[in-house]
Amino acid sequence: MPYKDPEKERERQRRRRKTPEYKEYQKKYQKEWRLKNRDKVKAIRNKAEKNPKRKASRSNWWKTSPKAKVIRRRFNQSIKSKEYRKKWNMTNREKIKKKDARYYSSIKGIVNYLKKNERRKFKIEPEDITVDLIITVNKRDKNCVYCGKELPEKSINKNDVHYDHLNPFKPFSETNMVRCCGACNHQKSNADVLQWCEFKGYTPDKIVYELLNNK
Repeated sequence: MPYKDPEKERERQRRRRKTPEYKEYQKKYQKEWRLKNRDKVKAIRNKAEKNPKRKASRSNWWKTSPKAKVIRRRFNQSIKSKEYRKKWNMTNREKIKKKDARYYSSIKGIVNYLKKNERRKFKIEPEDITVDLIITVNKRDKNCVYCGKELPEKSINKNDVHYDHLNPFKPFSETNMVRCCGACNHQKSNADVLQWCEFKGYTPDKIVYELLNNK
């Protein structure tokens, strides 16, 4: 029987809600209600998803929660994830090209790309290729060191800016890296720097002579 006193009745309801029987009843009731009212549940969820506070909270949870990392790792290893990525890659090739272009024009992307090539070419783990080295070379070599063509700060096309070995048989280092245009890099290939420039009729930048003398 409910109490006549409102305070006592509220206290009774609070105690009742804490009992295992009531919790089990609520769980069962809510599950049945959701099954019967799918449209209402969907509308409530959509409204909640548009709330800026909820968006910020969810974004923060996915970035900081250890549980989110476990969920993401488990999903990435699943067959469903692989099929989804394969399908997405097939239908979004232009987006992937733009993303790759942005990444490989960044300092971090350039470093990783050059390291990958060094591993393949010299079968070593390159340690001299760093962000500081790329920044230094970019500031130093504003023009192609071979033909003198002006180079953009960030490459728009694949052959706008290349990083070349002065000595093609040694890995990149502070004294063995210059910035040039793609055309010169492809034509020079593994030839001697000074002989190739003389053959092409180019006057190399003074930094080429300085680096060659420092070796």
